[in-house]
Amino acid sequence: MEPDQFKFMIEPLGASTESAIGVIGLNHYGHLGYQLDPSAWGNGYATEALRGYLLALFTNFPELEEVKSLVIEGNNASKRVLEKCGFVVDNQLPPVPRKKLENDESGTHCEDRREKIRELKTMLHRIGLQSSVNSPPTRGKGDNVVYTYDRPKE
Repeated sequence: MEPDQFKFMIEPLGASTESAIGVIGLNHYGHLGYQLDPSAWGNGYATEALRGYLLALFTNFPELEEVKSLVIEGNNASKRVLEKCGFVVDNQLPPVPRKKLENDESGTHCEDRREKIRELKTMLHRIGLQSSVNSPPTRGKGDNVVYTYDRPKE
């Protein structure tokens, strides 16, 4: 298994298997992402899920040294979740290859990212959750903040 296949559903503790409230995992670039149904916001689920995910991730992938996550500027709740879990702002991302979309003259959006968002929305809809993702964030336009979490020292 590769790290980008290490994805989980988020469910409240003690809930039935039919009560998923979100998803968490690494994308195909190795960047962390998570999505919660808006009805679950503000209850600490994202923080608790992220702490557990990071522990499991670094346990299962000992070669992994760090995890990066992009947050859209202004998404203060997600920034706070990352900060509570030990992520720090570094705004350094390795270059990601981009495919220019036919209707996107700037070429700032990645076709793969849009497809992943469509897949996520479909999956959330299938389990009865609402998606709050409206469009993929852009890179290099100053509207994303990059956070990094380093492997804990033993």
